[in-house]
Amino acid sequence: MTFKPTHNPLRRIKEILVQVYGAAGLQISWDKTYLDTSWSVFLNDVRFYGTAQYAGVRAFLKMNDRTDVPVPSIMDDVSLLESRARGALFSGCHLYAVIIFLAFLLSDVLHKWSPVGKVIGATQALWAYVPIALGGLGVSNPLILTGSFTGKPLSDGIGNLKRIVIRYPNLKADINHVINQKISTKDYSSALAAPFTVRREEPVLVGGYLSRCVTNGLQKLKGTAGFINLIKIASVAHSETGHLYDALPQTINLHMLSMLYKVTPLAALQSIANKFLKANSMRWVVGARSLIRVAYAQLKNAGVVLAKWN
Repeated sequence: MTFKPTHNPLRRIKEILVQVYGAAGLQISWDKTYLDTSWSVFLNDVRFYGTAQYAGVRAFLKMNDRTDVPVPSIMDDVSLLESRARGALFSGCHLYAVIIFLAFLLSDVLHKWSPVGKVIGATQALWAYVPIALGGLGVSNPLILTGSFTGKPLSDGIGNLKRIVIRYPNLKADINHVINQKISTKDYSSALAAPFTVRREEPVLVGGYLSRCVTNGLQKLKGTAGFINLIKIASVAHSETGHLYDALPQTINLHMLSMLYKVTPLAALQSIANKFLKANSMRWVVGARSLIRVAYAQLKNAGVVLAKWN
């Protein structure tokens, strides 16, 4: 016979947390708080069976978050992974744990963009660390993620390939093919603008489909009568707000007023609404058909480059 308690202790814990933080004018975000009899997350405190876990666990758990880009490309997925991995390392997570989890998530990205049923092998894994200019995905060396290093992607990528061939001699033929492939010729203007930039003749991953689409949409929007009137109204509102701030007593802390507003229910509703308005505004400015064309172009580009490695 199983004993069932007459009360729910987790519900009581939640009620106490709401009361304590509510007394200070704060509101708990339950989408960031997890309570369970074995595993719990609250603010930056992560506990497993009552024992506090080491630093960086919460940032480590966020590494598998999905990008909020309206129409993400494979490069957007990888960029978010590297950003999350760097955040986990800065938060104190163990380097080996981050490297292993990053490799697992990278394989998940390759499965996502590869043909259905395709098995990811050593050749496809190598492709992830090949520089973009040479037809790869341009994943950074995990050690680079431990700091804010800025180097040349091509030089760093070739350095990765040198280290890989020492550890995995069976990939020597693939790496030689990458390094010795034919490079496209540049015209005079391109050579003067970027003399040390190289790019292979075959297709490479191309980013910026969505940014170009948004730029074109905003250029068209700038000429509409509604946008011009909106700018005029905003200019008047800005000048009136400036006069209001000048009239406030110097003893009032405007930063404190802003902090008080952020804990109001209106601010919470506005934050939730902004997440929906962001996606809706993108569709309104760019257009649904344009977003579909962007998604198709990114899928086609990734498919062409991936096919060279399959």
